[in-house]
Amino acid sequence: WNLSLAEAGQINFVYSIGTFIGGLLGGYISNLIGRKKTILACILVFSLSSILSGFANGFLSILLLRFITGIGTAGFVVVTNLYLIEMLPSKNRGKWQALVFSFGAIAGPVASVLNKAVISLGPESWRILYFVGGIGIIPFALGFIWLKESPRWLVSKDKIAEAEKIVEEITGIPADLSNQNNESSRAIPIFTTFKQLFAQKNRRNTWVLISIFWLAYPAYASLLTWLPVLFSQKGFSIQDTATFSIFC
Repeated sequence: WNLSLAEAGQINFVYSIGTFIGGLLGGYISNLIGRKKTILACILVFSLSSILSGFANGFLSILLLRFITGIGTAGFVVVTNLYLIEMLPSKNRGKWQALVFSFGAIAGPVASVLNKAVISLGPESWRILYFVGGIGIIPFALGFIWLKESPRWLVSKDKIAEAEKIVEEITGIPADLSNQNNESSRAIPIFTTFKQLFAQKNRRNTWVLISIFWLAYPAYASLLTWLPVLFSQKGFSIQDTATFSIFC
């Protein structure tokens, strides 16, 4: 398409804006309609937008589709983490969260290997990679069958009987959650949450975590976003860039 460096930057920029919006809205929407519905909706959004990206015919279409993909991707990550917190037992919750996101991190080198194999097939072969990105349609369909709604969310919406049924299906033990329908199970207003985060007992931990993300994420995002462009300008092939990404 003979895109300029500025246009490549705009594509990366709108994707980042999409992830920002998806991250902000994911948790809020899941509080309204439920964790399961939001997770499935996010999978559908980023899968379909990825497939459509494979049919993109110009700068504006890929610009819009990357923006939509960012919304679905970030929303999915945020709500999935929330879902895991609510569904896993506290004694080994951290272990299973780490395993889930470790498997997710494997996607990076896998995508790099796929890039190296596919890009060399021809000038339009990049479209195949976007079609592969649409494979999320499969777990979207399976999610209707085996994914359970969060009992904690159901209790917060006074759907006690439905929550008890799901807990019994998971554990095999009859559950009585009638005493859980109290203020502690309800959604906390966002301003109250911020107040608690920056209260004296939590202030230090909150600022440490914020500082880590402020320092680490810009470096990570900059490398991930601009490395292929910089390598290309220096005369490296896309296969060389993919090889480097595998080791990263």
